[in-house]
Amino acid sequence: MNDRNTVVAFSSFNFFIQCYDKSIPLHMQKMGAYLQWIILAKRSRAVLLAFRYSGKSTLVGMLGAWLLFRNPQTRILILSAESRLAKRLLRHIQNIITNHPLCEYLVPEKGTKKEWGGDKFSVKRIGVLKDPSVVATGIFANVTGIRADIVLCDDVEVPNTVSNPSKREKLMDRLVELEFILGGQGLLLFIGTPHCLNSIYNTEQK
Repeated sequence: MNDRNTVVAFSSFNFFIQCYDKSIPLHMQKMGAYLQWIILAKRSRAVLLAFRYSGKSTLVGMLGAWLLFRNPQTRILILSAESRLAKRLLRHIQNIITNHPLCEYLVPEKGTKKEWGGDKFSVKRIGVLKDPSVVATGIFANVTGIRADIVLCDDVEVPNTVSNPSKREKLMDRLVELEFILGGQGLLLFIGTPHCLNSIYNTEQK
């Protein structure tokens, strides 16, 4: 990869993806263009809705890698209905960073990969920051003390979290608390598929 590719990929999310995988289908390119707009427009809240098996979580993994490529100081918190799902997305981001031709400089040297583990990891960055680059956990886990620039809520709405009004209210209360993690700045991005008539995504899109 040359310097021109690095410059183009900085402002083009789809170009960044195609440097890694040229076979991305058209519907994912359209979602990629939307995610790029969210980042470049510096939106504070956004929603990406798509049908199941559309590749939305795969695309969001690419987004996490792109954000760290653009700024290695970025702190990302991944939340899912279950911690194992959040950790799966974290591993996807790790794998992309490890293998993407434009992200080699982000991979810590061998023997220095502190926190390059199951539920959090840090890329190679300037200075010593308290928070890891990426943290992954369940939506109802204890996240006290964590600060993030980007919160990715990946499939936090599933039948188990919105099957009745009480569960839905509990989830909504939890989402309000995420504002403290962002400190009034940054991006809260919801990725998912609606699972009930009164979906939380309807509220977030207003």
